[in-house]
Amino acid sequence: MSAAPAQLFVALAEEGLCRGPIAGSVARHYLEPLLTRRADASHPDTLVLGCTHFPVLVEAIRVVAGAEVEIVDSAATTARHVRLTLESRGLLTSGGAGSVRLLATDAAERFARVGARFLERSIGPHEVELVDL
Repeated sequence: MSAAPAQLFVALAEEGLCRGPIAGSVARHYLEPLLTRRADASHPDTLVLGCTHFPVLVEAIRVVAGAEVEIVDSAATTARHVRLTLESRGLLTSGGAGSVRLLATDAAERFARVGARFLERSIGPHEVELVDL
């Protein structure tokens, strides 16, 4: 098992550069060393996306990883677990819909811009509550 930091993936996700040659080049930079067959013929069969930013880059990651490598989105598995926990405790609202409260420690405008990419819906800065930790 190998792990590798991929800091530029975060920057790409936040800047909306999730597809195209830049995303592809960065994906190759990080993933090719992990996916290259070694002398012992070991080759990962699964990649776990260990950051909430990475799922928006899954297309670029898939191109480098190839169809034979399973990609596990840890954010999606966490969301499924939360849903099951809420259901088991009778806390899930009817129809699975509830309210969303957006909290940020600074830069409501930036949070709204970046958050819109992840939620796949527009977010106005007025929807973001600034909190002091």
